[in-house]
Amino acid sequence: MINLLTKNFPGRQYPILIVHIMYLFAAAVMSYLYYHKVIAPVDLFTDEWGGVFKVLNLDAVSTVQFRFLVPLLIGLFYYTLHLSPYALMWFFTVMFIYFTFLAYYRIICIYFKNELFNSLVAVIIIYPLTWNLIAINNIFSFTDTASVFFMTASIYLILSHNYKLLIPFFFLGTLNHYSIGFIIPAFLLFNYRTIFSARILKYTSVLVFLYAGYFIIAKMLLPELPAVRDNGYLLIDFERNFRHIKNASIHIMLRDIFFNFGGIHIFTLLFYFSPVWKKIKKEYSMYNLTILIFVAMTITGFGLFSEELRCYVPILPFLMIPAMIFLSQFAPVLMPLRDTVRCKNENASSAHAVLYIYRSALK
Repeated sequence: MINLLTKNFPGRQYPILIVHIMYLFAAAVMSYLYYHKVIAPVDLFTDEWGGVFKVLNLDAVSTVQFRFLVPLLIGLFYYTLHLSPYALMWFFTVMFIYFTFLAYYRIICIYFKNELFNSLVAVIIIYPLTWNLIAINNIFSFTDTASVFFMTASIYLILSHNYKLLIPFFFLGTLNHYSIGFIIPAFLLFNYRTIFSARILKYTSVLVFLYAGYFIIAKMLLPELPAVRDNGYLLIDFERNFRHIKNASIHIMLRDIFFNFGGIHIFTLLFYFSPVWKKIKKEYSMYNLTILIFVAMTITGFGLFSEELRCYVPILPFLMIPAMIFLSQFAPVLMPLRDTVRCKNENASSAHAVLYIYRSALK
């Protein structure tokens, strides 16, 4: 029995079986809390923003109507096996969180050597998820946990140079939510040294084609909505966020600043303002600067509402690794960095990387 529980499953690159069991229990516990606080009060048939069946019936507001993946999964089992849509929603929430643990474990192993500790610490991603989806959130969106999974899995595929598999994961992420588009600048930043090579340009073109093509084709095929229900692909309100910042209570502003992600973003910020980032090869830290695009969109109200902290969860994978690298300097034995991500010249800077891209463009 012990031999079975300590066997890597399904292969050497994955955690031991008993860790998989821990992942499933952790995912089930979070999903249970999430279900009872956020999912259960929502009518999955008629709710304007959380109703998966309104999407299936092509009756959702246009912003939500493009988010087909989870409604299709729910509808498949609901109409064929007549299972409860609420049970299905809970089950898929568990699965998306569980597979997020696995994808995040694989990312951690790219950076850190201690695989057993990596497998245990991977579950820490549940901490900021619990803050943004449960503790300070009452709004349900059926895309949220799936968005975290597809973002995490896509980042792993970028870091492991598995670009062929990245394409189907990116497409499924596009079917789920437009936030997967942040993967495109992340892909370019990670490959900044070869950004103008034929291979990188080819994969970038494929990603852009899938992303833009899906929404163009969906817009053409979906029925026309009345103006009152046609709020576009993105919710754009440049004044809304400024009004919120101006009028919000001080305690709400402080909550959003410090308790967003449970404070993980503070350690991410410290990473870029401490010497430790110079120890990491630029490609393994630069792709996380995709966060700056998200911040700009949040401040301007371009597709994001600053007070809805659940909207922030797609960028969680970009925050976690810099935060862990910053904290690793206080536990070097538990979290030793791999040589493959260490920078040989620790005086290298992001400015050098930007200059490298500029010179390459001039060639």
